[in-house]
Amino acid sequence: MKKRNKHIGSSTDDFLQEEGFLEEARAIAIKETVAWQAEQAMVKMVKEKISKAKMARPPH
Repeated sequence: MKKRNKHIGSSTDDFLQEEGFLEEARAIAIKETVAWQAEQAMVKMVKEKISKAKMARPPH
């Protein structure tokens, strides 16, 4: 028989929902993800010497 960890409680989402912060936490996470993705795109542009115009063009 498998023992369950008695120290495991509710999920972080459950806790944030109960405290009324879930939507705010999700919004912050999305903003941070978008900012990170933009930063990674800028790093790629500099590293590969790609212009903003070329980066904005749709792929063929």
